[in-house]
Amino acid sequence: MRELRKAWVLSAGVLAVAGCVDEGPVEPVETGAAEAVAYLSCQADLRTGDISCGGSEAGLEGGALGAIIGGQGVYVLLTSNGVAYDEGSEVFRADVTVKNLGNQVIGTADGATPHTDGIRIFFVEAPATTSGAGVVAVRNADGTGSFTGNDQPYFQYKQALAPGRTSLPKTWEWDVPSTVERFSFLVGVAAELADDDGFQPAGIDFIAQTLTTDTLHSCAIDYSGQAWCWGLAQYGRLGNGVMDSVYEASPVRVEQGDLKFVSIGSGLQSTCALTDTGEAYCWGFGRWGRLGTGDTLPSAVPAKVAGGYKFKQLAVGRMTNCGLTPEGRVYCWGVNSNQQIGDGTSDHAWEPVEGAGGMTFKSIAAGKFHFCGITFDYDTYCWGSNSSYKLGIGDVTGNYPEPQLVHGGHKFVQVFSGQWHTCALTEEGEAWCWGGGGNGRLGTGDNVTRTEPTKVLTSERFATMGVGTFHTCGVTYDGRGFCWGSNSNGKLGVGPTDPNNDNVNAIPLQVLNVYNWAYISPSATHTCGITTDGKLFCWGANISGRLGIGTTGGNFDSPQELMSMPRIALHEGGPLICGGEDGSGCFQRRSFDEQILLATTGGADFFVMNLGPRG
Repeated sequence: MRELRKAWVLSAGVLAVAGCVDEGPVEPVETGAAEAVAYLSCQADLRTGDISCGGSEAGLEGGALGAIIGGQGVYVLLTSNGVAYDEGSEVFRADVTVKNLGNQVIGTADGATPHTDGIRIFFVEAPATTSGAGVVAVRNADGTGSFTGNDQPYFQYKQALAPGRTSLPKTWEWDVPSTVERFSFLVGVAAELADDDGFQPAGIDFIAQTLTTDTLHSCAIDYSGQAWCWGLAQYGRLGNGVMDSVYEASPVRVEQGDLKFVSIGSGLQSTCALTDTGEAYCWGFGRWGRLGTGDTLPSAVPAKVAGGYKFKQLAVGRMTNCGLTPEGRVYCWGVNSNQQIGDGTSDHAWEPVEGAGGMTFKSIAAGKFHFCGITFDYDTYCWGSNSSYKLGIGDVTGNYPEPQLVHGGHKFVQVFSGQWHTCALTEEGEAWCWGGGGNGRLGTGDNVTRTEPTKVLTSERFATMGVGTFHTCGVTYDGRGFCWGSNSNGKLGVGPTDPNNDNVNAIPLQVLNVYNWAYISPSATHTCGITTDGKLFCWGANISGRLGIGTTGGNFDSPQELMSMPRIALHEGGPLICGGEDGSGCFQRRSFDEQILLATTGGADFFVMNLGPRG
């Protein structure tokens, strides 16, 4: 473990707390002195149930927030939830996660295999009572070791974390006498890094998905970048060279040669994927140019999309596909009958044309005949068909070729579009939905259609969501899955259907049996999901082998594991690297053009430092 072998500090003069700076990313400065390392200084208040943190005075001036991981200048985000004090047992606890905000993998020495030490958060000093009387002690530490002294307790996260990835939560506990009102503690983070060279070369900052479901077929990408598909092979949509109307009840390899895919999306009769260099490939039915190859020919194997564009994200709709460039421009191809390309026409596009009214976006999402995007200012726009009011622009109908600002003034950070409705997440993880409310798919407790965003009836906070045809799903920050809407065929994964309510569940219900979800993808008749250890599960209607479990027929109302699949990549984009027996080492490297040094939440308190060019 390279604890404090090097020390990096950042000049406090160029840092802004909860604000923006114009200087761009700050270069770390090597000092070689352990005394210069900055730690995270935290205060815990038993009366309010809060934990708030700021930078210590050890190395950073002015109380600027700071923590060093392994002395290497790679930054992390610590987030605490579930903060509570039990007066009976006199135990204070909080569920803490670690997020990697740097641009190289942490918790691994070789870039692939999770290190046995994992990621360790050391208590640099013993907890100290700052108000009241009594001795506070760390209760459930995973071990002790030397960080800046001897026998310091630490909490261990046995994972390797790729850039942008968040660990599973770990409960921290302290023994705290009831006579203590507040106490403080100082922590530092240590982890193995893949090399000593610091930051990795710049690359495409992908917004990727490694699992996709459509009504008749589904696909996933394993840790090596190999794509697999299952279900109906007709028109070549499985990419395995087969055009015939046959069913594959188990995943089959896509014939992709030496290509490595990082993102994949499925439409009605076709599939598209992004390589680790940002190139788009499509296969399946080519009518109306939906493969983007410049013609209307079908292809049973991946065919390169014309135009030579590099994309960081694909949004694959029913018969229209769009790619988002690293600069945020949108290029689309395929059907344009509802003006969903956003180029001001209704002409189908046989190869990519610039759409979305020429606007730039941070991320985009595809529905059946509409698209939505989030700008760099976190405003949400939608365009295309407004049937069922899924654009969120009020009580109006028709097609809109220009992006329309979604009503309500919300600042969403993610948006998800389906056939009849759209959902989005706030930075705090609140879920909002709008559009067709049939089958309870909006999660608002009823079947009422909403013309603008309406909050989902739940106290859960979601890290990601998936929007299907008749139901919706979300994954919480601690890995629990929830689905709502129609439960026909058992596609909510919550147990048997209820004939007394027409199989409708209009508020989120927890998916059974699996509790470490990374992402859940709903379609019209079934649902699939990836766990944090790279396992793949599907449930719902198994007609035509669409669950990929090796059989055809029947309905399954709880998750079924696809035993024939390799581990699924959990990454958010970039070249894939994988290792480790438990799958926790599947990740990629990628660059960040903006970095946030450290944040800690507790109650209403939030502390953040922006090291990047944008606020």
